[in-house]
Amino acid sequence: MHQRRAFTLIELLVVIAIIGLLLAVLIPALAKAKEQARDIVCRSHLKGIGMALLVYLEQNDGRAYDNSSSNGLLWFDANGKFVDPDNGRAYWGVAYKDYAEDPAVFGCPSYQRVAQLIYDDYDVDVARYAGYGLSSYFFRDVHAPSSSPVRNNRKLSDVRSPGLFVITHDHVEPRIEGDSMGGEQNDMFYIPSGATVNLRQYRPAAAGGAPREYGPECYWGIFRHRKRNRSLDNPDPAMAAQRVKQIDQNPNGRSNTLFLDGHTDAIMETTGRNIQKSWYSGGS
Repeated sequence: MHQRRAFTLIELLVVIAIIGLLLAVLIPALAKAKEQARDIVCRSHLKGIGMALLVYLEQNDGRAYDNSSSNGLLWFDANGKFVDPDNGRAYWGVAYKDYAEDPAVFGCPSYQRVAQLIYDDYDVDVARYAGYGLSSYFFRDVHAPSSSPVRNNRKLSDVRSPGLFVITHDHVEPRIEGDSMGGEQNDMFYIPSGATVNLRQYRPAAAGGAPREYGPECYWGIFRHRKRNRSLDNPDPAMAAQRVKQIDQNPNGRSNTLFLDGHTDAIMETTGRNIQKSWYSGGS
């Protein structure tokens, strides 16, 4: 009989080294594939949101719901019932829940990590149904006569180019204001008047920013899909100042976006030079 020869120590080490090498090659590829899957789901969810909103508009005289009160992530109360959409902590999608097949379409699968950064009362079950920032221009009529107060429940028939009118996109905040409240909030993709860069609320001052309640550590969460290199979103002011000069030529990530005509597209990381304010306001 032949005796089975055992592995020598050297052979065992070689096998371990080969396995380690294969894992080093495969793990990044698997992580990339996983993020690509999240990206696909995100865009699919946005299309589902678009269908829900279009049905709502059709049944409500073309007017969006007044989401001026809701600005949180909350869907359910302590008893598991849907909260009132006018609740200050309600997520804007609650107002449209009856027009969607599943509340899950109002959530981005890559948002949960972002929520951990910006909310003290972060709840994984809540964040699962969130992740998109609703443009306040969607429901605020900023084109009312100057003698009139800002009107809500905007009628969307005044939008000149529905295919270039942003409803919602990947963001770290559930409601993005722009200057629809009468003062620039520095949270949209266009460059505010007198500024040199967009999203100033999330950039350090050295990079043209004017951060308020959130800071540059949340910046990566806006253009969170298809990242080339997470280190490019380094919050260090000096590095951010250097990076802002390179963004438009070498974007790192993208924000999936829903437009009024129902189509979705990706807005690549940008300093705002390629974004028109009218994409949010809907024209003059």
